[in-house]
Amino acid sequence: MEQAGVEMGLYCEHFFPWFMEKMGDSSNDIVKNLRRDTLNGLAGDVLEIGFGIGANTPYYTSGIRSVTALEPNAGMIRRAKRYISGSSIPITFVKGSAETLSFADNAFDAVVSTMTLCSVGGLSEALMEIYRVIRPGGAFHFFEHVAAHNPIDRGLQNILTPVTKTIFCGCHLNREIESVIVSTGFHIKDINRDRQRIGIMPEFMSYFIHGVALRKQDI
Repeated sequence: MEQAGVEMGLYCEHFFPWFMEKMGDSSNDIVKNLRRDTLNGLAGDVLEIGFGIGANTPYYTSGIRSVTALEPNAGMIRRAKRYISGSSIPITFVKGSAETLSFADNAFDAVVSTMTLCSVGGLSEALMEIYRVIRPGGAFHFFEHVAAHNPIDRGLQNILTPVTKTIFCGCHLNREIESVIVSTGFHIKDINRDRQRIGIMPEFMSYFIHGVALRKQDI
């Protein structure tokens, strides 16, 4: 999970980026396919929030003119610059928070978030900022793990979220991300609601959404 919007410490800035790179998803076909599907159709100038180590980079297509990589963790940025060194797409790093984007209104053709909204400090604030910086006709591409609809799994998520917030530097297991995307003003054009175990991930952590949302006035 790409980390964003939480206070940095030695663990989050130094160990966690190393852990994310070692854990990776290069051998996991489920995650690779979800990333590829999420990024399908992107073009023009793209902002990715919570860039992490750059795991989406192999799935950015030639139709993309530029990528602005927003990441609050300096340790992630250092590792990402090595990890993506072979990319042919111009990538500019910006150290900052999704809740307070430093970009002008309508600055990007699209915004991407993969496994990031679980960790932002303020979910509603981050989505309002994402909405603001997308140009008319643009889209928000997302792939996130979300709150379980099974009450037993939801209960486990609620119990363990304080633990995952520490281990994964801000990660909430139990966020209702889809409903907040809609309440922000987005129209969801496409969405897949999946329940898939990835690697050794337990059942209660296997709830995902991925899709594309548009600004309502641009439909």
